[in-house]
Amino acid sequence: MGSSLLSFNHFGCYPNADPRLSDSWFCMSDKRIRLPNFTLELREELKRAGDTAIPVNARDFYRDIFQDDLQEKRKSIHEEYEKGKYSGIFIEIEKLTDKDGKPLLHKEGKYKGHRMTTSRNHLFFKGNKELLDKIDRSDNFIITNGISYVGKRRLQKNVAKMYAMAIEIDGIRGLDGVRQLIHTWHRPSTEMNGKTFYPMTPKPTYIACSGRGLHLYFVFEEPIALYPNIFEELSRVRELWVKLFWNSRVTTMSDESSIQYETLTQGFRAVGSKTRLDDTYVLAFKTGEKHTLESLNSILSDKDKIKIGYKSKLSLKDAKRLYPDWYQRRIVEGQEKSSEDFVYHRHRGIYDNWKEKIISGAVVGKRYYCLENLCSLAVQCCISPEELEEDCKKIMEYFETLTNDDKNHFTMSDVISALATYYRADTNAFTRKIEYISNRTGIPLQRARRNGNTRANHVKLMNLSRQLKGIQDSKHLGGRPDKKAIVTEWRKNNPWGKKIDCERETGLSRPTVLKYWNVETDE
Repeated sequence: MGSSLLSFNHFGCYPNADPRLSDSWFCMSDKRIRLPNFTLELREELKRAGDTAIPVNARDFYRDIFQDDLQEKRKSIHEEYEKGKYSGIFIEIEKLTDKDGKPLLHKEGKYKGHRMTTSRNHLFFKGNKELLDKIDRSDNFIITNGISYVGKRRLQKNVAKMYAMAIEIDGIRGLDGVRQLIHTWHRPSTEMNGKTFYPMTPKPTYIACSGRGLHLYFVFEEPIALYPNIFEELSRVRELWVKLFWNSRVTTMSDESSIQYETLTQGFRAVGSKTRLDDTYVLAFKTGEKHTLESLNSILSDKDKIKIGYKSKLSLKDAKRLYPDWYQRRIVEGQEKSSEDFVYHRHRGIYDNWKEKIISGAVVGKRYYCLENLCSLAVQCCISPEELEEDCKKIMEYFETLTNDDKNHFTMSDVISALATYYRADTNAFTRKIEYISNRTGIPLQRARRNGNTRANHVKLMNLSRQLKGIQDSKHLGGRPDKKAIVTEWRKNNPWGKKIDCERETGLSRPTVLKYWNVETDE
């Protein structure tokens, strides 16, 4: 059949058929093949909007997505994967028939009256030959996605890398629905009364006509390692965009109960494979450029931005390119940056306290953010570069002992990536809220210790304690209590506390707190 090679170039219109109509019949070789719904409308509307609309075959489609980054074909499923490279998975769904070739139907349950099917998982490797051969030679449904896996089962725990994120849209409102869909990534974001209307959506790299609906593919320039925290972030953003695409202007299924959110790992009918409609095969158009996390973040609001990076991909070669000064000083010359270049902001006890917290509480999937926040605190507490780097290396060695599988190693690449917060610090390094840090790192934090008391009662108790301590100190020392010691002690007990909290809970004046806030102890 050669369906993996389907494109408009392979079709010729039958005589007396109008190519402008969506129900026009086309042919390939000696087989009559019908285009999926919205194929012609999509092509025309993309061109009208100024987008590209280049038909692509399955071979070019999957080659562009996986970029020859998959594992070489293994001799057996028990053979070890090459480090950093894994296989794709596709599912073949076959309709069951009896010995006379008649369809087998479910006789009871919620699928009563529906055809019975069976499914089989297949691996495909570098070059995608296994997938393309099945598309070419089978009339069964073929389902896959833009993700590689460890092992042979398409489970979330087995995900390795994401090469493309896909979103399905059903119930499209004909030509007008197609036009409105394309408008979502051309429409400018509008703000009114402090509220954002019509947030922008990313332009798909490809759009596939899947039979009755459309599949939007957002292909990444570099594959993204799907660590658990990264999986959660991409799932969150994907759900946000699904809501925007499934609006009442685009689809008749815009109510919350009808929207198909699906999961990040959802499989979709393979390009070139058969759809649910008779004699119809999935066709794809190249419509836009590939994406990066930065390009996706550029159209997201501050609160919705993807809070991840390509942290595990950074090598020393990348570090040389991204941080040439650091590389020259630390790797080539072995020199150190002078601590005189730093301005003291917070008590170093906060830095030391955080080291203890992440050693005792960091878990796989949150380790990088624990270390990255240490680098942020190093900026705030004026920790020297040599001390920070030494601490990071020691913590890296400990974090690696927590590794529980081969795709979750914690290496020097993670350290180098985290150090970007230190060497390229911006205001974000100084303004992190405790709630944000706790959520990002998985380490619970509290602003102040009140032992279950309200703020008002806690202030009274602190004032009383201070007065009693002052009386005792006066008896022994013959003078008033040391205000410097009071501030230092409060900061020691409340490493995440603010100046205003210190004022309220100690009864000291603002100038006094400011005077001793950044004074180091002799310890």
